[in-house]
Parts: sequence; structure tokens; C-alpha cells
Amino acid sequence: MKRFLLLAIIAINAFTANAQDPYADYINFVKQRQSEYREYRKKVNQEFASFLEEYWRPFKKEAPLKAKRQPEPDRPVVFNDPLPKIEPKTDPNVPTMPARRFNEEDKPQPVEVPPTEPVTGNSFSLSFYGLTLHFPELFDAPFRLDGIQEKQVAAAWTTLSQTDYKRLLDRCQTYQTSMQLNDWAYFLLIQQVAEHLCGTRQNERAFVQMFLLTQSGYKAKIGRAGNRLLLMVPANRTIYQTIFVTIEGERYFLMGQKKLEDPSIYTYNKMFAYASKTLDMDIRQPMFLPDDATFERTLKGKAYQTEAKVQLNKHLIAFFKDYPQCEYPVYVQAPVCQAVYHTLLQDLAKAVAGKTAVQAANLLINFVQTAFDYQTDQQQFGYEKPFYVEETLFYPYCDCEDRAILFAFLVEELLHLKVILLDYPNHIATAVLFEEPVNGDQVTYQGKQFTICDPTYINSPIGKAMPQLEQTVPKVIDFAHRIVD
Repeated sequence: MKRFLLLAIIAINAFTANAQDPYADYINFVKQRQSEYREYRKKVNQEFASFLEEYWRPFKKEAPLKAKRQPEPDRPVVFNDPLPKIEPKTDPNVPTMPARRFNEEDKPQPVEVPPTEPVTGNSFSLSFYGLTLHFPELFDAPFRLDGIQEKQVAAAWTTLSQTDYKRLLDRCQTYQTSMQLNDWAYFLLIQQVAEHLCGTRQNERAFVQMFLLTQSGYKAKIGRAGNRLLLMVPANRTIYQTIFVTIEGERYFLMGQKKLEDPSIYTYNKMFAYASKTLDMDIRQPMFLPDDATFERTLKGKAYQTEAKVQLNKHLIAFFKDYPQCEYPVYVQAPVCQAVYHTLLQDLAKAVAGKTAVQAANLLINFVQTAFDYQTDQQQFGYEKPFYVEETLFYPYCDCEDRAILFAFLVEELLHLKVILLDYPNHIATAVLFEEPVNGDQVTYQGKQFTICDPTYINSPIGKAMPQLEQTVPKVIDFAHRIVD
């Protein structure tokens, strides 16, 4: 139905300017189909409102999931033996890293931000990670619920479905496309819109956000616990530190809820007809943000006197800070912003040029080990927070998983070698599949020998596992980094 309407609208735009009698019947036909679609959507909204009036059943509240990690050491382990010197190669059969060329036209260009001109009619504006976004107003006054029981929620659904909400959603989805917002960024955008429409009232915010998300195609639900309405959404990844309920085998996370006194949450089974998408927590393409707030930092690796500058977007760092804790692949597979490629990687590419893969890997691992100060997430933030690559480069401290993710990114990008993460009971390291024989500690994965490389074992060369982990068999986390060309 949607595809047909899109083609029909295109046809109308093409033919209206020079519409002649041969096309009049067709245009009228398309208008009729549009009217039928609106009536059908109205019918779907009415049916769902009727369903919301029925008795909501209780679902058992389930405690927040925690990543299976034991506390990390307060201080990193230090390797005290002499480091290998990086000498000019003598074996002509061992290849070296070519000098990587960065063309002038490949450097980051000013970001084309989406149009932010005010909409016609009554409108409102929101600040969203450095951009001012404009939306058509939906109400003359803040939205209010008459209550939170089934009949009152159903009446509120009917009220909202009779507004011009489609115009507001069209604007939201235009920003979603033009800014390349992933599902979590769109969730936050809808959250801000709901906050504007409802003011400080939490129940109204939750309900309006549920309404707008379901009308956008997401499988959002509203639940009731005591005198509160709570927004619940399923996701493609585990979201840690968040209460959830299981409905028909699917986890619905109560976003932002780490504690809840009530043992059960009352909600409904049926899903809105147009809602079929779970929240995709992966970042699959870089988000378009203005580059008017930049951060620059010079990083220095100690053993090999490696120095590199990095430039970062503070708006992107703010977005990452608002991300809930997810599984490691969410952080490892995320594309890295272009500014990192053309600052940090450009300097490090010069540093590894002309060296063998083993020499280059030793240089890179020492850079990650010594250019950053160590603190656990609990010490720095008071809670567990894995970093995206850009966050490791931004914050003053980082721990083992952050270093592992950064080192994996550097090896993939600069040495083009396969990297896996090694998940120990209280530690994260990496292992690299070299194309040449390497002495040292190894792990076997898929029939191949990977060399252990530990970015938190300070001053250790590649091929050295921490002494206390030498007899421990780690879990392997395999991934494929999404590279932004």
C-alpha cells in the first residue's frame, strides 16, 4: 500500500503541471486511493483503540541484565622485560607496510546538515546534538491524560490519532533520513518531541512517545506499574542495566528504568498493525552532525616515540554518552568518523610505513598501551561504560575493553589483518592473525593460530599474555569492522 502511494504521488507531481483530459481520470483515481488509505489507517487506529480498552494482564518484571564480567584490576599489569627494537628488515621475503596516501580531496569536508528552515504554521524547535530542528506543532497546550486505566489510555489513543500527527512524523522521518540517524538516535529524537508536547509529566511523555514510535513502525508498548505509565521497546541487542518484561518470547526493555518497586507490569499482547520493527541498536552508518564543536588531542606512545594528533566532534561524543550499555559488537562494529581517519590514522600510517607487520603491530600496541592513562569505568564514571573508538580517543582514561577495541581498529585499518577479541573472566584482550610466523602466546580459532596482543599489559610486545591468564582459555568474540571509505 505504501509503495503504491509513493508511486502515485510521484505520478501526480509529474502530471499535474500539464494535466490534460487523458490524465484527469488517472489523477482522480490516485486521489481516491489516497482517500481510501487514510480511511483504512483511521480504521486501524480505531480497532487498536478498542483493543486498548480491554483488560491488561500482568507481566513479571525481570531484573536488569548485567554483562558477565568480574571487577577489573584497579591498576594495569606492567611488563618489565626489554622491548624488541624495531630494526630495518633484513629478509627480502618479508613484506613491509606501504606508505598510505591521503589525497587532499579525501580529507573531511564540511558536513552538509539537513535543512533547518522553520515549517509553515504553528511550529516549535528543538536542539539535537548541535542542530536546531523545526517541527509542526501538534497541540495548542501540553497534552494531558485523563487517567492511566485501560479506557482512559484508549481514549487518549483516539484523541492523538485524530490529530495531524502524520505531518509531525513526516518531519521526524525526514530528519532521520537526512541526518542518517540510527534507531537509537531516532528514539532520542522522538523522546525530545514527546517532552516538548507534554512538558514535565512523565506518564504523558511515555504515552506520546509510544504513540509516535508505533506510528513510525516500531514495536513499542505502554505498560502500567502502580500510578505510572512506562514505555517498553524490544531491541536487536541486549541492553544491560535496564528492567524488562518478556512478552511472547521477546524482551521489552523499559528504557532508563534500572529500579522498579512493583513486581509486575500490566500491558497488552496485541501489537499495532503498522508496528513491526525492533529497535536496531547497531550503528551502521555515520550520523551527520555539525562540525562546529571540535576537540583536538595529541597522543604519544612512549617506547617508539610515536606521536599522533586526533580531531573529534563533541556532538558525536555527547550522542555516545547517551547510549545505553549494549553488547560488545555494538561498539566494535560501529563505523569510525572520518576525522579520525584523516588525523590519527594519517599520522600512524606514516609511523608504520616501511615496517614489517610484526614491527608495526609492536609499535601500535605500545602506542595504545602508553598513550592513554588507565582507569576502570567504575573509577571514571561510577558505572560500566564500554567506549566507541572516538570515546577512547576523547576521555582522559580508558580500560581494557576500550583499548582492545581501539587496537583492533588500528590493526584492521593500517595492517589489514584479522583481529578477534579475547574475553577472559575479568579482562578483554585481542589476538591477531599474522601472515608470517610469530613467536609467543597463541590461541587457536577456526583452525588458525592467532597471536595474543594485550593493549592493557603495559609495555608488553605482541605474543605476550598476562602471566595470570596464560592458563585461562578465553571466549572468542569475532567481528567484522564496518569501514567508512
